[in-house]
Amino acid sequence: MGALYRSPIDKKNYIFLSVHQIIFVMDIEILRTFLTVHRLRHFGRAAEELHVTQAAVSARIKLLEQQVGALLFERTKREIRPTTEGVRLLKYADAIIHEWRKLRQDVGSGQAEQITIGGSLRLWNVVIQPWLEKVIHNHPDWSIIAEAHTPELLVQKLYTGAIDVAFMLEPPQLELLAEEDVGHINLRLVHHLPNQFLSTVQRRDYIWVDWGIAHAVQHQRLYPDLVNPLIRVSQAEMAYSLLKSGRGFALLPEPLVEAKVNAGELHWVKDCNTMRKNVYALYPLRSAKRPMIKVALEAMHAIYD
Repeated sequence: MGALYRSPIDKKNYIFLSVHQIIFVMDIEILRTFLTVHRLRHFGRAAEELHVTQAAVSARIKLLEQQVGALLFERTKREIRPTTEGVRLLKYADAIIHEWRKLRQDVGSGQAEQITIGGSLRLWNVVIQPWLEKVIHNHPDWSIIAEAHTPELLVQKLYTGAIDVAFMLEPPQLELLAEEDVGHINLRLVHHLPNQFLSTVQRRDYIWVDWGIAHAVQHQRLYPDLVNPLIRVSQAEMAYSLLKSGRGFALLPEPLVEAKVNAGELHWVKDCNTMRKNVYALYPLRSAKRPMIKVALEAMHAIYD
């Protein structure tokens, strides 16, 4: 049957994998540490996120390198880069962590129906979070796993079966995946100062929010004067925080800023168009969970009907 390895770092959280009739026991925390270092490219920041010491992070990575028999990161004084072997390990580590999470939830939830949903980071607070709360309220017996990823990773996880349904703004046209228009968000220019007009705002104060490639084309058509901004951010919440601190204006989702606008703390820019962005759900055409997915998406449709 082969040797049974037990990590000296942590005696809990193991997953058993059967490969060619050999049983391996891998420490989940070591793999989670590897994924965190890979994402942050920094041992110190990884230690802060994992709430352990930097020495513990280094020890876990060294132990994992011993287990797989390969160097996983190239370390220099300025940066940490994954090696070719580290890049190859990434998909396996991610899959193992995901299956472990599903295993624990499935075992812990007994006979409860389980669904794993994924969403674009751009949509989470303004679209997915309200929908998720509604689904949890309507189906308290469901076992739900929720994850936020980039659109590219969401598609990859759909194909591997790691998630059951994903939400994004610009879905790719792919075989074996069903695409469904489930809602929309309205983007409006909002300023930290009152009585601002699009024709008179200071262009240098504009904060660009990245809503995707198709958005950039639409933005150029609607707002040709708002080009080459000095400040660019990847998430609406980043721009929102800047506005609340008294800086500039940005194109943001109405639900995100409505309360502040109604309270007179932020202000709509006058004489400008509202930009509508459709939200799409993607799920495997042959998913065994299609009935459950259909019920979940009905809750999303109900929000926008």
